[in-house]
Amino acid sequence: MDENNGKNEDLAAGSELSDRLGAGLKTARRGSLLQVDIGCYSDYGVIGFFVVLRDFEPITELKAYLAANPKDETSYSFESDSFLMTLISKGLLLEVEHGTLYMGEYADSSTVRFHPVGDA
Repeated sequence: MDENNGKNEDLAAGSELSDRLGAGLKTARRGSLLQVDIGCYSDYGVIGFFVVLRDFEPITELKAYLAANPKDETSYSFESDSFLMTLISKGLLLEVEHGTLYMGEYADSSTVRFHPVGDA
């Protein structure tokens, strides 16, 4: 493989990521509540709830973060906590302490549970 082919492959991979990230740019609106979650299937979890302090486009912020942290673009290398802290440090998000109210299972009121802030 010559040097140019390797560079073209890298550019193509970067272009794919750019195309995927650019799809459906949407704005997080000031004053709204944002649930931040991660994972899928049995690994799915909610990181927390945040109030949006200023309008911003999360995907645009992600692109800027990845430009500054290119190692995070590769599979299994994305530091989601670092990206979230970047959004917080830019004054875009404020974490909200929260509890949980589990509404039960199988329409059985005896399974309803409340976990206050700090126990969630």
